[in-house]
Amino acid sequence: MGVALTVKALKDLCRQYKPLVVFLMETRCSGSKMEGIKRRNRFHFPNSFYVDACGKSGGLAVWWKDDLNLNISFSSKNFIHAFLSSPHCDVPHCLSLIYGPPVDKDHRIAWDQLRAFGKSIQGSWLCVGDFNDVLYHFEKEGGKPKATRKVLNFQSLLDDCGLFDLNYNGAAFTWFNKRAGEAFVKERLDRALGNIALLNSFPKAQVFVNDPVGSDHGALVTNLAYCDTKSPRTFKFELAWLSHPEYREVMRKGWFNSGALWEDFILELLRRLEDCKKGLIEWSKKAFPNNRKVLSDLSQQLRDCYEDTFTEEKKAAVEKILRDMEEVWDREELFWFQRSRVNWLHFGDSNSKFFHASVVQRRQRNKILRLKGDDGQWISSEEDIAFCFSEFYKGLFRQGGSRDFSKVLSYVNLVITAEDNDMLLRDLGFAWRWVNIIMGCISSVRFDLLLSGKSVAEVIPGRGVCQGDPLSPYLFIIVADVLSSMVSFHAGNGDLKGVKLARHGPTLTHCFFADDALFFMSADRHNCMFLKTLIEEYCLAFGQETNLDKSCLYFSANASDAVKVDVGNGGSIRFWQDRWIPGLVGSKLSSPPPADSVDLRVNEVITDGRWELSSVRSSISPLEEKAILSIPIDTAGPVDKLVWGGSKNGEYLVKSGYLFAREGCVRFSLEAPSCSYSPPPGLWKVIWSLKVVPKVKSFLWRACVRALPTREAIFKRRCSSSPYCEVCLDAPETIEHAILLCNWARGVWFACPLAIKISPEMITRFDVWCTSFLLNNPGLDGTGKALFACTCWEIWKARCNHCFQGPKVDPISCCNRICSAVLEFVGSFDQVGSVSLRSSPPLASEVLNWWSLPSPGNVKINVDGAFCKESLEAGIGIIARDSEGRLLKAFCQSINASSCFMCEAMALKEALSWIPLFPGSGVTFEMDCEDLFNMVSKANSLDSPWQCSSIVADVIKCASLANATSYSLVRRLGNQAADWLAKWAVKGLGPYGWVVDPPPPLASVLTSDREVALANLSRREGIG
Repeated sequence: MGVALTVKALKDLCRQYKPLVVFLMETRCSGSKMEGIKRRNRFHFPNSFYVDACGKSGGLAVWWKDDLNLNISFSSKNFIHAFLSSPHCDVPHCLSLIYGPPVDKDHRIAWDQLRAFGKSIQGSWLCVGDFNDVLYHFEKEGGKPKATRKVLNFQSLLDDCGLFDLNYNGAAFTWFNKRAGEAFVKERLDRALGNIALLNSFPKAQVFVNDPVGSDHGALVTNLAYCDTKSPRTFKFELAWLSHPEYREVMRKGWFNSGALWEDFILELLRRLEDCKKGLIEWSKKAFPNNRKVLSDLSQQLRDCYEDTFTEEKKAAVEKILRDMEEVWDREELFWFQRSRVNWLHFGDSNSKFFHASVVQRRQRNKILRLKGDDGQWISSEEDIAFCFSEFYKGLFRQGGSRDFSKVLSYVNLVITAEDNDMLLRDLGFAWRWVNIIMGCISSVRFDLLLSGKSVAEVIPGRGVCQGDPLSPYLFIIVADVLSSMVSFHAGNGDLKGVKLARHGPTLTHCFFADDALFFMSADRHNCMFLKTLIEEYCLAFGQETNLDKSCLYFSANASDAVKVDVGNGGSIRFWQDRWIPGLVGSKLSSPPPADSVDLRVNEVITDGRWELSSVRSSISPLEEKAILSIPIDTAGPVDKLVWGGSKNGEYLVKSGYLFAREGCVRFSLEAPSCSYSPPPGLWKVIWSLKVVPKVKSFLWRACVRALPTREAIFKRRCSSSPYCEVCLDAPETIEHAILLCNWARGVWFACPLAIKISPEMITRFDVWCTSFLLNNPGLDGTGKALFACTCWEIWKARCNHCFQGPKVDPISCCNRICSAVLEFVGSFDQVGSVSLRSSPPLASEVLNWWSLPSPGNVKINVDGAFCKESLEAGIGIIARDSEGRLLKAFCQSINASSCFMCEAMALKEALSWIPLFPGSGVTFEMDCEDLFNMVSKANSLDSPWQCSSIVADVIKCASLANATSYSLVRRLGNQAADWLAKWAVKGLGPYGWVVDPPPPLASVLTSDREVALANLSRREGIG
């Protein structure tokens, strides 16, 4: 804080804004030193409070003026909470000055303290400071992406405390690390938050972000009573008017107002609309007075009725007053609902405060309070902002030199002359006045610039095609036809060389849509310069300009954003700079490289045909590491090559180039989500449609919205002496711990028919895990979902019995109750064991869709792969059975892969290594991936995806060396056993292998496959 530049910047801010309170963070000074800095530099703040720094970190300071009564209620190294009052101006009831912990592991403790304090706040609450956290992913640029878990935790804090982010004016980021190159990072760490009471009390609150001068943070200035120019009130049709019985009569009088009819129909229409508007305004003042004032008067009348003797007349009067109050409340709710962007009434709630907060937030967003000018300086006064807008648009539409139409019109064949036009219009009966009006519409236009609802400037374009009316699109087509004629003329003369569509076909030079154009030509200097000259002549004549920001140049197979590197031996690929990782956005690493490994090559992290990332693991994110490990390494060690990422096999095609140009580059969505995390709507639909009793559905919903009375939740509310689980006493009892992670609960999940092995590393939040299991599990049917819900319910019920009645928890009895509950509401116990079987045998026409027995003496091996695109988790499943359907071997394993096809290919590659286990038997490999089946059957790997071409080549090579093997294709229903194994592996439950005693769900699938295969065999033999 003692740096001269920092002190000067702070003094300048105090002179400019004249604040009542100044909050300083990371002072790195003691209180006495800060007081000396304030006194020496003549900061005119008589009152102060300090939190001393801890060594060379931390330190807080608060200065305030005598106009404000500020009483400190709590202080720590992260918070200063104070209650405010002032006889001179309105101030918030409570002020929290926050310095978020710079270490992530301390965030949870700090945010829990803030939640506890927020529950005691009754009035308006303002929170300002450096939170050292971001609310959305797009609030950080550069460096490693912010972990979603951290973003969700911060959003959850705002939701729990009922805080809204006050919209800011100025730079989008408040902190910069001031490093050059790819190491540059900027984030929005500083912000101002307020609750609904604050938004209602200070609807004009604004937050200004200043430039980071003398610090790596930009100073925040929060003005709760910002004085801007009042916008003129524009006429708006109110939805509440439609419910009034006098509305139709008012509209009828306005429309049929007496007076002579005008000859001009358009002017007559405008006059009638103006009369209706005036009538509605006058009528609404009487029929819809200020709702708050009416409610106040009715409340006074109600109090008068209850005074003295309560007679029958007063009883009738009270009933009428209550009905009137209800109508006024309905009008008030409808008034704010029409202005709110959220259709809250859809949920059956009546909350005017919610509507009001929505409107206030939108009003804050709809203001332009600061603007950066051409010189890079921020403009804040409304007059300067209006002048800046006016000059910009007047310059944009200003006449730019003389218009020479004759040169460009010489390319258009003159078919109809001006005299022909006059004759046609006269013969069709158009009046000359009408013709002149239409010509005026298409030849002139005026624009009004509105700032804060009032007109600040009028712009009359001096160039360009007329816009703003229904005829504009036709004008663009007419004018674009001139450019088309120019290009076609010179292409016919040989000045421009286009692209031939076929050897003896036509030549394509251009394709237009309104004012958008695509040009096709040979990539040489002559063609480019000639086309540039044509476009300049066209723009000069018609006053248009080429928008280079929205223009692109594409070459046949050289678009840099789509060029990726197919890893061979990795010797020519730069680890940090090149695009070589298909699973990442942009196909390259976003983490900054360490100074000692900037020139690292990919072959330096490959050892003995395997990835060896120990040297770079500390510098890349877990997602980047998983994406690298999913890249297969060709053991043959071919030379690295460039591939086209827009096609399946890595070769450029015109079609793939077109699709790439149309879809654009992948980018993060900038749409701001709600202020807190919420599961996808599809989860609620699944929960409420479960075939279980309503109380189980309600329980599952409460668990997903974190509304269960766990020990930790009760402890946070100071209703319990300990947050630890009463069953195991090893960890705090969160929802995740009680239902999933407690030792006895994990035993229930593994012993129940679902046979799920719970891994603590995979569990972050219960609602996230529930979403993954119910929505991202295609093989799970209604019975499996009901089984899942009943398992959660019975675990929670057993926990409650232990807590309140004393009996010990028993996983075995709990599993029995789970099966009984599902049996009661779904069907037989056999259905409980198999979560994906059909209850009835297939028809004869469906035999090919089901698993069939191999011929006597032979073995059938089914293979399948599973891949989760969101988590990049992948797994393979392989199972071998003999001619009687008996299990010979089953295997599943988690793998690193980047696509579902890669999983299928790796599963088949592993299965081919089982051939020596069955000597003397013919082996049939069965799969449900048609693309892989075709490639292996035809021994053709050229059409395989370029990401896994080496795997397919290895599969074909191994298949060619094996004897007595064949391949068959089956639908997914016939490959359920391998599919179950692969999904089991995706859940992180592998590697596992079975020869006997498979898990109950797998055993049920095997039994069903065998029964269906025997039934189909009997049908074919004519027995059954």
